[in-house]
Amino acid sequence: CEQRGKLFCCAAAMDTFIGRPRRLLHSPTHVVGVSVGGESDELVVTQQSQGVSVYSIDSSSCMRSWALPSTVNLTHAACFVPHAKCYLGVRENDTLFSWPMDAPEIDLRCSASLTQPLLTVLLAPALYDCVALVLIDGSALFVKASLQPLSPRAQGASTS
Repeated sequence: CEQRGKLFCCAAAMDTFIGRPRRLLHSPTHVVGVSVGGESDELVVTQQSQGVSVYSIDSSSCMRSWALPSTVNLTHAACFVPHAKCYLGVRENDTLFSWPMDAPEIDLRCSASLTQPLLTVLLAPALYDCVALVLIDGSALFVKASLQPLSPRAQGASTS
């Protein structure tokens, strides 16, 4: 999706099937990652030294953005967790932070530290308001996207 600081709509990049690629944004900084937004035409774009933005694919416009200090090293694409109605971000590969979808700014104090660096965040409707975190050592954790503790019942249901 990224080509020299320019972000193209991934689905539209398959010229043979859908059409010509469309530029969604031109970023002056490194694009850390892209994930699916809350609506079918939205993408969540995470940019180093810029923060997190929600873009409309249809209009190629920024619908919402949250700035972060340039000292915050974003290492994974932020993701939207629909049932929790919040976004989840990762900094320094081992610290999660979460903020409500309607928050005017990101509060980095709502965070949780991991014991190992994060490999990836997995989302699935079956996880409801939780996400699965796969760590670099291959272990997996289930956490509420709001970073609140899981109930004892939910913890028991999440083991495999």
